[in-house]
Amino acid sequence: MLLINTMTLALLSTPNQIKVYRKEIKPILDELLQITIYASTAEKYRYNGFHVSEPLAVLVKLFIDGTTFDYIMNQAQTNPSSNLTSTIKLFSNLLS
Repeated sequence: MLLINTMTLALLSTPNQIKVYRKEIKPILDELLQITIYASTAEKYRYNGFHVSEPLAVLVKLFIDGTTFDYIMNQAQTNPSSNLTSTIKLFSNLLS
């Protein structure tokens, strides 16, 4: 249920709300990227019943805001740690 709430909150937030509530949004962005990482390594590209395409669709909506894109690409807190290179590799592998 927490995962559904996270994705719903991210989808309903406007870029301005994301900027204003940056501190509160960061854990949500971290979780979305983490879900994407877990699902991308699973056999059927699923994590907790969600297909990898679902958190990716949320991230695409959020990438309209440049600061959100920068946070995901350079600063997101994941396990294992992500950086610009690993995040680009993750997205390029999923899209190819």
